[in-house]
Amino acid sequence: MTKPLTISDITLKLYKSQLTFRKKMDIAALFDRMKIPVIELGEMTGTTEDRLFIKTVAASVFTSTLAVSVGIDAALAPVCMESLKAAKHARLQVTASLSTARMEYVFHKKANEMLEAVKQAVAACKAVCDDVEFVADDATRTDFEFLKTVITGAIEAGAESVSFCDTAGNTLPDGFGDFIVRLRTEIPGLANRTLGVECYNELGMADASTVRAIQCGAGEIKASACHPDAASLPCLLKIFTTKVGDFPGMTVTTAENLAQPIKVITNLCNLSSDAKTPFEDGVRTISGDVYLTEQDSEENVLNEIQKLGYTLSDADREKVYQAFKRIVSKKNRIDLHELEVIVASEALQVPQTYLLENSIVTTGNKCDALAHIKLSSHGKILDGISLGNGSVDASFLAIEKITGCHYELDDFQIQAITEGKEAMGQTLVKLRSHGKVYSGKGVSTDIVISAIEAYLNALNKIVYEEEQA
Repeated sequence: MTKPLTISDITLKLYKSQLTFRKKMDIAALFDRMKIPVIELGEMTGTTEDRLFIKTVAASVFTSTLAVSVGIDAALAPVCMESLKAAKHARLQVTASLSTARMEYVFHKKANEMLEAVKQAVAACKAVCDDVEFVADDATRTDFEFLKTVITGAIEAGAESVSFCDTAGNTLPDGFGDFIVRLRTEIPGLANRTLGVECYNELGMADASTVRAIQCGAGEIKASACHPDAASLPCLLKIFTTKVGDFPGMTVTTAENLAQPIKVITNLCNLSSDAKTPFEDGVRTISGDVYLTEQDSEENVLNEIQKLGYTLSDADREKVYQAFKRIVSKKNRIDLHELEVIVASEALQVPQTYLLENSIVTTGNKCDALAHIKLSSHGKILDGISLGNGSVDASFLAIEKITGCHYELDDFQIQAITEGKEAMGQTLVKLRSHGKVYSGKGVSTDIVISAIEAYLNALNKIVYEEEQA
């Protein structure tokens, strides 16, 4: 009889606050294609951006279970589940640090208060989600009798799985294995629950401790594709593949040939890149293989728009769909690039807070581009000067100096819409603010001007919504 091992990747949890919205979305999509059984998204903060991120990932992940922690806040359980409602498989986690120092200085709770908080949070999660996990953070430094009491309480409240973290990363492999054996022996409720482990690398032994835990009965391992402090997913997979005879009956439920996607994820998590430019994250490429025709329903069209990252009001959805029908009736089919132009043209048309008055851009083959941008806003002339890696980059940075705001550049597309030396260029710019995408379109014979106009078009939509909030 085989013993399936569940792999839960914690890369997004560990990098959550350091990655842009789009990078997190790309990483989640890669893990889903790799068929990683569980993707952990970290603890929910309750902010609008966090709810939108979880909601967007839930709608775009089709294979993996999405796990989100509510900490010990029972009130977050229904909020979190509402964000996860589109997920094919959802898991709610209750995460608590149970060592004396962390309980008092991080959670400001005594032992009896923590026990009650854990039970209430698990019960609240169980009321809205079948798959509930309790995560005992800093478990190896917790008083063992108290740990047993909390685990028993969490199981009685409805936890389907329980995970133990060597957060300090200072337990040797044999010691961690003995810890797992003792837990399984002294807590009867664990007999029919999945037991997970999460090891860290303070002593460089996270992988070894994880392997030892599996040999001692752990059924779920938490590892990262690339984070240096956590157990290494690629290393563990290599161990399981190379030493398959040492794990009799075990089947690792994951995809094969993961080297390339893990390399992509590692590059996405590289935090050493220069964060000053709007183009810090590159430009996303949209598949040109998806087309929509007159036969596509309104629901299909709006689903593709949602996949592109847009959240439209009821009025904008109607305007965009009517525009789609007008255009598709003339050309039989449209691709996703054209669909985005329709969204940029029709959705959220607002008063122009910033208007381009003048731009001077100089560039050369051995020097940085220099942009001097003049905008008008509420009757005032505002100007900004900036160097950049190219004309468009310098122009966007100059606008950022004028507005004092930096927004994540989610996408940047340029295409010619007429032919000849006086060809018109069309630019689409997508900016992301608080997790929401705003698109702008610009058209000009000067491609830099069209890019500036597109950026301002998107910027004005952000400013308008912020003023209305």
